[in-house]
Amino acid sequence: MSDQISIGIVGGGSAGLSLARFLSQDPIIRVTIFEANALPGGKSMTLERGGTRVEMGTCYTTTGHKT
Repeated sequence: MSDQISIGIVGGGSAGLSLARFLSQDPIIRVTIFEANALPGGKSMTLERGGTRVEMGTCYTTTGHKT
């Protein structure tokens, strides 16, 4: 019986990456992230248009948002 624990995380956005980092601090946990996009980060990205870079940051909603 192995002492290793394997965990798969679906989604390489900010939540998935944060969870992976947290879980991987335990040496017996092996984490694999499954991401559909070419790069991790989800909605947190840099867009470049006409030589100008725009940092999109991570989008989130709280109970304070009306829309």
